[in-house]
Amino acid sequence: MAVAFADGSGTDARYVVGCDGAHSRVRKLLGVTFDGETEAEQQMVCGDVEITPGVLDRDVWHQWFDEDGAVMLCPIPGTRTGWWYQSGPERDAEGRALAPSLEGFRRLFARHTRLPAGHLTGAALLSTYRVNVRMADRYRVGRVLLAGDATHVHAIAGGLGMNTGIQDAFNLGWKLAQVLRGRAGDELLDTYEEERLPVAAWTLDLTSERLRATLEAIRKPGGGLDTAVTPSTTGLDRGYRWSSLARPGGHGGVRSGDRAPDAPCADAGTGAPTRLFRVLAGPHITVLGFGPGTEHTLREAAAAHGDTVRTVRVYDAGNTPEAPLPGALHDRDGHARTAYGVAGDTVVVIRPDNHVGLISDADGHGAALRYLDVLDGAREADRMWGGGRHGGRHRQRLIECPDGDRPGGHAARSVA
Repeated sequence: MAVAFADGSGTDARYVVGCDGAHSRVRKLLGVTFDGETEAEQQMVCGDVEITPGVLDRDVWHQWFDEDGAVMLCPIPGTRTGWWYQSGPERDAEGRALAPSLEGFRRLFARHTRLPAGHLTGAALLSTYRVNVRMADRYRVGRVLLAGDATHVHAIAGGLGMNTGIQDAFNLGWKLAQVLRGRAGDELLDTYEEERLPVAAWTLDLTSERLRATLEAIRKPGGGLDTAVTPSTTGLDRGYRWSSLARPGGHGGVRSGDRAPDAPCADAGTGAPTRLFRVLAGPHITVLGFGPGTEHTLREAAAAHGDTVRTVRVYDAGNTPEAPLPGALHDRDGHARTAYGVAGDTVVVIRPDNHVGLISDADGHGAALRYLDVLDGAREADRMWGGGRHGGRHRQRLIECPDGDRPGGHAARSVA
């Protein structure tokens, strides 16, 4: 595929990923819709400002709310006088919002903080933020894919924008690498949209609800931006249980498609303390083997896939041999077994983006190896998806999955 850049240069590429923001030129050229709404009246003025040293404590974020609006100031790390400024806009006699300016910032600062306007000594990078709630109806068109704000924009409540975009890239990156290396079929890229589009829909719903709650809270004494934060805004409870890459199975609270839990453990060879997340870190697929009955699977996986797959034998307390398998872990206090809810001999396959792909008892030896071939073997991947794109099929699957596994409202509308 030939790619032309704005400066007149060009290159050839097998795939293109458009990460060019809410006004994405790539998305527009593809003809991908970006449906939703803009709340024209819900807007803020923003900028980087300078404030006289000593006037405000730089160890905290300051916020002033009253019936006429708000001013929020966050110290910019690495500076002595720099602050990130947000407030409601000034308005003219007819109620129309005015463009941000240094003098306007000073007036708003004095009105809401009751501090002298002259303490705000400078302002740069002025902008106006309007609440947009929109998402793309597709993440892939042939060999062109979209990620980040090019596919979803939403209210800033909860601070989910950057994290959601990073998770898009994390999900797509390893899949694209597998395809480019010839380790998986092109159809693996379809699972990017299958998994991430519903998460974007859930994010739009959550942030809209959190914005509503925050706007309501700040009208009352003591209300503040902390209202936007809930356990769900961490995003850590989001997984892909509905995905075609999530094999049926799981124990306790962890099922295929969920984020892989962390747990403290020890290096079985040295006894040094470590954590599961350190083992998972990197571009590899990880296979955890709990119990002696899993060692055959671990050996075959290592032999078939080389350094693409990291195999890790997890020994229970009192069962670590004098010569443990290379890279093995010692689950001294049973934290790893508890985290994954496993009992007996169990194999857990974890994808490079730290999501569980498969949880199987030792009797499922063949299933684990077949699943690894799907993630790291182009011929098996072709058989899995019938050698062609399955966009329509995965959308139907989303509609049919149990309510507890499907993210929510926007997702149901966008895949219908």
